[in-house]
Amino acid sequence: MYVRIDGERTEEIAPGKQIRYVGATADLRTIYIDATAQLTPDDEDSSEDLYRWDAGQPDELTLVSVGDGEGRGNSDDCNVTWNGGGCGIEVIDFFPYDEIEAGQGGNTHSEAFSSSEIGDVYFESPEQLIKAKGEAGQTNLYLYREGSLRYVTTMEAKPVCTFYEFSGRCSSGPVARMQVTPDGEHMGIVTNSHLTGYDSGERAMMYLFDPDTSRMLCASCRPDGKQPTFDVTASQNGLFLTSDGRAFFSSDDPLVPRDTNGTEDIYEYSEGKPWLITTGTGPSLKNVFGFAGVLSRPGLVGVSANGTDVYFATVDTLVSQDHNGAAVKIYDARTGGGFPAERIPPNCTAADECHGPVSNAPALPSDRTSANLGNPKKPKAHKKKHKKCKKKHKKCKGKKRNAKQNTKQGGNNRG
Repeated sequence: MYVRIDGERTEEIAPGKQIRYVGATADLRTIYIDATAQLTPDDEDSSEDLYRWDAGQPDELTLVSVGDGEGRGNSDDCNVTWNGGGCGIEVIDFFPYDEIEAGQGGNTHSEAFSSSEIGDVYFESPEQLIKAKGEAGQTNLYLYREGSLRYVTTMEAKPVCTFYEFSGRCSSGPVARMQVTPDGEHMGIVTNSHLTGYDSGERAMMYLFDPDTSRMLCASCRPDGKQPTFDVTASQNGLFLTSDGRAFFSSDDPLVPRDTNGTEDIYEYSEGKPWLITTGTGPSLKNVFGFAGVLSRPGLVGVSANGTDVYFATVDTLVSQDHNGAAVKIYDARTGGGFPAERIPPNCTAADECHGPVSNAPALPSDRTSANLGNPKKPKAHKKKHKKCKKKHKKCKGKKRNAKQNTKQGGNNRG
């Protein structure tokens, strides 16, 4: 394996050894590989191990999947089957779950088990690499960060399986989705393993991990403590985790009192609680069948890295410019953005009379998504005042021209 550094020099990694590329930082100055060969003096087993290569020390490798002493991480005596047998490490394979119809399993390009800037990496191992942490033979999730190994959690060795109208797919292991922020400060994961005290049954939930505090919390679990009725889904085609650690997902379960439609809605988890993005009162999002249902389904599409734009697909009509009925369409819940609502200008109703000055029409529901779609407020109605023209033709005609002019101006001022 070769790597070109800064367009100036080419380095070979582990010359003459059989290795496999795992991942790298965006600048390719940190690269992860795995191998069964013993590439460093502290590797004493023949199981698959994870190594780190750094451009600053191109002739050296760091063994990542080694324990904190007493031979941990250097055993070949593991009686497990979930990783193909043996004591080898596993890096998360997102491709099997990605094959779910309509992008419900993500696109793999936005999935990550490592940070693109500083090179933190998450991996699984059946060994207890850290004393008194994890369970031997189970799927133990570890994090290599800032030169040291950390225990994250232990998961059940079972896949996440999601089925829709025409097909279904299962993940390669207990992790269906994972994203890590570029700076490594936040990690989001979708799994049906129980990572907190919440009883999620067999349903997949979204969890957030803080590597600085080693705290794991459930973002999509029901605040009322009841079991969920369906799997949570993350983004269809992009990020579900912002750079500052906010998580976005689709859930059929009501996580706030305003969610009363009993079907899929979009949520944001921030400030320690879920926030409703969609209305929570719209029509069912499940009745999308046939070929259209294979290509696109309602749900979270993706979120921008800074969290300003949240793209979602829905059959609901949320703005006055939407004349597409119950078809699936894409909305952008943009903070501080949106377009003005359509306005219908007033017209004179007869040749011999016209309307005088009128108050503004009742305000339509805000099309600007800085307002919470899930928390609509009824606008205050304005009374409309009418003035009757006197039968003086010159003034009436003058007023009639003014009305037309105002009408024209009003048309030019539409969103």
